[in-house]
Formats: sequence, structure tokens, C-alpha cells
Amino acid sequence: MRSLLAFFLLLAGLPAFAGDTLSADEIRADFQQLYETLQQSDPELFVHLDKPHYDSLYQASLDAITAEETVPDVAKRFQRFVAAGGVSHARIDANYAAFREYLGKGGKAFPLYLKLVHGRYYVAENRSGLKGIRRGEEIYAINREPIRTVFARAALNLSADNSFMAQTLLETDFPMALWLDLGPSADHVELTFARKKVLFHEVVPFLTEAEMAGNAKKQAPVLVLDGHSRKARIFGQVAYLRPGIFRNFRGGGDEAEFRKFLDQAFDGFRDRETGILLIDLRDNPGGGDVFAADLMSRFARKPFQLHADGPLTDPHPEPRFDGKVFVLINRDSYSACAVLAAAVQDQRLALVIGEKTADLATSQTAIETFKLEKSGLVVGFPTATMTRPAGDKAPRFVLPDMLIDTPVIEDPDDPVLHQAFDLVTK
Repeated sequence: MRSLLAFFLLLAGLPAFAGDTLSADEIRADFQQLYETLQQSDPELFVHLDKPHYDSLYQASLDAITAEETVPDVAKRFQRFVAAGGVSHARIDANYAAFREYLGKGGKAFPLYLKLVHGRYYVAENRSGLKGIRRGEEIYAINREPIRTVFARAALNLSADNSFMAQTLLETDFPMALWLDLGPSADHVELTFARKKVLFHEVVPFLTEAEMAGNAKKQAPVLVLDGHSRKARIFGQVAYLRPGIFRNFRGGGDEAEFRKFLDQAFDGFRDRETGILLIDLRDNPGGGDVFAADLMSRFARKPFQLHADGPLTDPHPEPRFDGKVFVLINRDSYSACAVLAAAVQDQRLALVIGEKTADLATSQTAIETFKLEKSGLVVGFPTATMTRPAGDKAPRFVLPDMLIDTPVIEDPDDPVLHQAFDLVTK
């Protein structure tokens, strides 16, 4: 199971004075700065929630600020306001820093990871140590409240372009969201399951990170996909590539390290005369478009675009890979991975297989930040919109050409990858 989506966080954590308390006047001043700056700087601020409704929410939220609050409480309040706009890159990520700090000091949290499959919620990983909870089992309620209601309320704390993205983020962020919802004094929840058509309830105590880690070691291993690492292998006639994060491991915009990896990988593929290339972008956080373009140039047979209004990129000089190409994605193929998948699909450069992405093919990007004067909280916002090459401006995920269902529990044998190999070698 992945850790919290640290790779998806664009902003710094809480300011150094996170424990400070702000007066109601200071909070209102920051709130006014927040909304005014977003209106001035984000050209698509009202793309999902129109201005009259946003103005109404702003006034109601402003009126509700009547007493002093700590900076973490202010961050929670402001993030919920920003998230209401339904733009994933408009965000205040200080909640994540507050939760990490809480855990680091021995705080206790919900010890399960859940997974959404076809609208139902299942136990994907059990770190509670309770034998009465089974992996793969469906959960119907939390504290006797329907789980869909709990998840919908938890999603209010997350910036997301649509409900599927919010629910996908909650697969890893739910312990944090539940902590925000219940408060740090909560030390357990009650889960409702059903077995043989009989409902039963299980009290689940919250645990520290150390306690959860100890319990996890007692569980059977599950598949862990490292979206950052790079891998190139040859399996018979199939060249298999996990390009890893679309970024230099050492930071910065220099793509020399990434290019060297691709040079070596594709030289090896050609030396072995492989006729099929499978590019695995599952659980990949993405990164820079220049890296995506470099990868695409290795198999493209004609000039291509990453975005509808973007420049044409020429194929890599010969020799290039000239066999069949498949791109494997899942719900956690983010950023430049979703861009690449949409681009190869629209321009018929490869077949896309797997499950739909939570991220969008047409989305807002070019992230910038500003700091609120009183609290020091950092706010991120997008400044541009990138449209997929086909010109579809609707905010849709990337839907594969061939679907592969991802099971609730993926064992280390990687069942999805086995299905992918079956598809590409037919």
C-alpha cells in the first residue's frame, strides 16, 4: 500500500509558528486575502463552482469566523473553502503537515487502508492487529453511519476535480481525513461488516505508526509498486519499461539522467529485437511534460503533441522502437502520465490498457503559490489549462482502450501485469 500521497503535494508544510493562535480579525484578514488573490490569479477559479455560489460560500464562511483559532485549525477551515471549487491544484496542503507532525509525536490514527471498487468500499490493508477484520471484506458503515456518507464528508477536505479523484485520494488519505473529521481526541471507530447476510460490528482502536508497522509485518505480503523507481526488462518478445517519476532524481529540470536511462533501455530492447513494448505507468506520480515527450519520441513514427495548443515534437532520430506499443495505467497514474496516455491515445501512437485514471487528460496546470500574511499558510493555484491533443475540453479521466480490472487485493505476483502480458501478446 502506498504511503500518504506525498508525491502529490505541491506545497510546503505548516509555517514554523503553526502552534500560534490568530485572532478572529487576523483570520478574516487572511481569508479576504485568500479569496481576492485567487480571483486575481486563477483564470479558471469558477470553472466548477460559479462566482455567485462561491461569493455566497465566502460570505457564509467569513461570518462563521468569530473567535481565535490555531494555525492548523485555520488551515483546515481555509482548505475546505478552497476545495469547494473542485480544482485539484487549488489547495492548501498544511493539513498533511499537521497530520505528519501529529503522528511523529506518537499520535494515533485509523489503522486500515480502504479501496473503492465499483462504488463499494473494501479493506485493502489491515494494520489493526485485529483478527476479526479480513482483507478484501466490504465495509458498510463507520460509527453506524453509511460509509458513503462518511467518505463524502471526508472528501470535503481534499482538493479534487471530481468525486472519483477525491475517492481515489482517500484510499490513502482517509486516516488523515478521519482525523480532521473526528478530531485528535478520537481513539477508535466502529466498523460495520456483513457475513452470511448478518451484520456485525467491530471496534477498531486507533494506533501509532510504530504499532501499525508491527502489525503490518504479521500480514501476508501485498504488491507494492514504486512509481518513482526506473526499470527496464525483457520477457521473451516483450520489452517492459517502468520509467519511474518523470523528473530528475536529483531535482531540477535537467532531464539528462532520465534521457540516459531511456538510451540504455531502448538500446537493450533493440539489441534483443523485441517486437512489443509495454510501458507501465501504474502508481506513477508523473512530473514534467518534457520527460513525457522524450519517452514518446522513442516510439513515435510521426511528429506529435502533448497538448492541443502545444508545439509539435519530432520523433527521436533513428533507430527507434518500431514494434507494437502499449501503455499500462491505473487510477494512480497522475500528472504527466495521464498527459502521455491521452496523447498516445489521441494520436494513435500506442494502445492504452488498464483502468481509468483519477487525474484528467484536460486539466489546469502551471502551479504557482502565494503566502497568507497573518498565518504564513502557503496557497497553490493553477494559472493555465492544458487540453488533450484531440481537443476535448471536458474534464474527463483517461479511459483505456482495453480495460483490466484491478482486484481489491493485489498479491506480490502482480495479477494486473499478468493480464497485461496476456493482452499484449495475443
